Amino acid sequence: EVGGEAIVVVSGSHSREDYFTIAAHAHDFGLLASAGSDYHGPEHPWIELGHLPALPRGCNPIWKDWTVSS
Repeated sequence: EVGGEAIVVVSGSHSREDYFTIAAHAHDFGLLASAGSDYHGPEHPWIELGHLPALPRGCNPIWKDWTVSS
Protein backbone atom coordinates (compact mmCIF):
# COMPACT_ATOMS: atom_id res chain seq x y z
CA GLU A 1 0.00 0.00 0.00
CA VAL A 2 2.88 2.39 0.69
CA GLY A 3 4.93 1.39 -2.34
CA GLY A 4 8.40 -0.02 -2.69
CA GLU A 5 10.09 -2.20 -5.24
CA ALA A 6 12.56 -4.33 -3.31
CA ILE A 7 13.45 -5.74 0.08
CA VAL A 8 16.73 -6.88 1.64
CA VAL A 9 16.39 -10.66 1.94
CA VAL A 10 19.93 -11.71 2.88
CA SER A 11 21.88 -9.58 5.33
CA GLY A 12 24.70 -9.97 7.80
CA SER A 13 22.17 -9.36 10.55
CA HIS A 14 19.56 -11.91 9.41
CA SER A 15 19.42 -15.58 10.37
CA ARG A 16 19.00 -18.37 7.81
CA GLU A 17 15.36 -18.67 8.92
CA ASP A 18 14.95 -14.91 8.35
CA TYR A 19 16.19 -15.31 4.75
CA PHE A 20 13.39 -17.71 3.92
CA THR A 21 10.71 -15.74 5.77
CA ILE A 22 11.66 -12.50 4.05
CA ALA A 23 11.98 -14.29 0.69
CA ALA A 24 8.39 -15.50 1.11
CA HIS A 25 7.27 -11.91 1.79
CA ALA A 26 9.14 -10.73 -1.31
CA HIS A 27 7.35 -13.35 -3.37
CA ASP A 28 3.93 -12.65 -1.84
CA PHE A 29 4.21 -8.90 -2.44
CA GLY A 30 5.99 -9.05 -5.81
CA LEU A 31 9.14 -7.38 -4.51
CA LEU A 32 12.61 -7.69 -5.95
CA ALA A 33 15.24 -9.12 -3.58
CA SER A 34 18.60 -7.72 -2.57
CA ALA A 35 21.46 -8.73 -0.30
CA GLY A 36 23.93 -6.74 1.76
CA SER A 37 26.59 -7.59 4.31
CA ASP A 38 25.67 -4.61 6.54
CA TYR A 39 29.35 -4.20 7.32
CA HIS A 40 29.83 -1.08 9.42
CA GLY A 41 33.43 -1.42 10.55
CA PRO A 42 35.96 -3.64 12.29
CA GLU A 43 34.10 -3.42 15.59
CA HIS A 44 31.70 -6.01 14.08
CA PRO A 45 34.10 -8.92 13.42
CA TRP A 46 31.32 -11.49 12.94
CA ILE A 47 30.32 -9.82 9.65
CA GLU A 48 32.60 -10.56 6.71
CA LEU A 49 32.38 -7.83 4.10
CA GLY A 50 31.04 -9.27 0.86
CA HIS A 51 30.65 -12.84 2.16
CA LEU A 52 26.97 -13.73 2.03
CA PRO A 53 24.94 -16.76 1.06
CA ALA A 54 23.07 -16.67 -2.23
CA LEU A 55 19.49 -15.43 -2.32
CA PRO A 56 16.98 -18.22 -1.65
CA ARG A 57 15.62 -20.01 -4.71
CA GLY A 58 12.72 -18.16 -6.30
CA CYS A 59 13.91 -14.67 -5.39
CA ASN A 60 13.96 -12.15 -8.20
CA PRO A 61 17.24 -10.22 -7.68
CA ILE A 62 17.10 -6.46 -8.02
CA TRP A 63 20.26 -6.58 -10.16
CA LYS A 64 18.82 -9.02 -12.74
CA ASP A 65 18.36 -6.33 -15.41
CA TRP A 66 21.42 -4.22 -14.68
CA THR A 67 23.99 -3.87 -17.41
CA VAL A 68 27.66 -3.10 -17.07
CA SER A 69 28.97 -0.32 -19.25
CA SER A 70 32.63 0.01 -20.04
